[in-house]
Amino acid sequence: MDLQFGVRLAEVVRNGDEVVATAEDGRVWRADLAVAALGMVPETELAERAGLDVADGVVVDQRCHTSAPGISAAGDVTVQPHPLRGDRYRIEHLGNAQDQAVAAVRNLLGVPTPYTPVPWSASEQYGVRLQLCGWPAAADAYGERGCVVRGDMSTLDSPALFWNRDRLVGTACVGRPAEFEELRRIVANHPHADLDLLADPATGLAVVGR
Repeated sequence: MDLQFGVRLAEVVRNGDEVVATAEDGRVWRADLAVAALGMVPETELAERAGLDVADGVVVDQRCHTSAPGISAAGDVTVQPHPLRGDRYRIEHLGNAQDQAVAAVRNLLGVPTPYTPVPWSASEQYGVRLQLCGWPAAADAYGERGCVVRGDMSTLDSPALFWNRDRLVGTACVGRPAEFEELRRIVANHPHADLDLLADPATGLAVVGR
């Protein structure tokens, strides 16, 4: 992997079976495929025309209700509250769209189903499993223990725990998918678990909060 920062492209063209990208400074990269990722902007035009509250997405409550009676919304376009954050946010993830849609339908059918998910994502890079959940950016960057590694990160087989004061706000796992699932549960349901206990690799996470 070769990361290039602050580079402006002059052109990207197809040349036979390859893609050729040329930078303004003359450097050239050749590849089989080029992917352009420009971020995501929620499409709220229909919601605005319907008179719904919109703020970087369609505003919903914990039961997926919009500001208009009888209208619910789900998926990447929604801005939803979470009690652990204290504000609204969007989750741009397939799993959230699926789960929130189920909650929205249940609430429309009269089955009270609060939806307060902890966001998560996963990827595999060069044979290494990477998983992230919660809000690591909310960690106490100026505290002594804003980020604590459960083990040795240099082994590419450890979780990092992110804390804001005495609350676990997120985790990033390199490897250890089973531990990641337990940490997701703890972030969602037991965020005030003992820091020293969680940071100790000898602690079995399955027993925390049970």
